[in-house]
Amino acid sequence: MAAAIGRAGVGQEVVAALRARVADIARRAARIRERPRVLTIEWIDPVMIGGMWMPELVTLAGGERW
Repeated sequence: MAAAIGRAGVGQEVVAALRARVADIARRAARIRERPRVLTIEWIDPVMIGGMWMPELVTLAGGERW
């Protein structure tokens, strides 16, 4: 997207910063001894259990999907 608006360099910087933040979270989460069990709910009416990317986010943050 950044390249499409003539801002490829800025886009690369943003992506690199986000990847570094995710890696930092994963490193800190790897030190968790007892992983909390997590239930993700994307919508409450009707209830929809979190899917797609949610299990990956829970794992990256040190949780165990319930």
